[in-house]
Amino acid sequence: MVGPGWTKHKARGVSLVEAMLSLVILLTAVLGMAAAYQHRIFQSTAAKNQAIAAMIAQSIANEMMSTDPETWSKDALTKNFEYTYEGKRNDGSGVTYYTAEVEFSPNANWYEVQIGISWSGWKAERGKVGDSDSLDFAYTLDMAIAPNYGDEENP
Repeated sequence: MVGPGWTKHKARGVSLVEAMLSLVILLTAVLGMAAAYQHRIFQSTAAKNQAIAAMIAQSIANEMMSTDPETWSKDALTKNFEYTYEGKRNDGSGVTYYTAEVEFSPNANWYEVQIGISWSGWKAERGKVGDSDSLDFAYTLDMAIAPNYGDEENP
């Protein structure tokens, strides 16, 4: 039995509304994957910067521990610690990407040392993850060094 306006033939194919709806669903999925990929790349870059900053701070700390604390100069320490994008010390021929600042203060039997590392665009990175702290550095290493560190005669 066929009602008014109906034919005996079955409808074949896809209507325009169905096609547009499937395209919207597909587009939403593709855009979601693109956003997740972009976030993954951002997180990977931020992790790389943190790892290189930790390596630079440790390198500076090792240099400081291998020299006599009486010879430390804040200007000399800060000026010498500029690094390229690859994390190599900048000799003036490359573009400085990472910079380090060293602050130290003597106490009775030890030196309090703070090594701060920052890099180009680190404040923008913090803003993207919603971290709005007013930090001076992107990475900070706080430590104490005894003047007789590594001295076998004065344990």
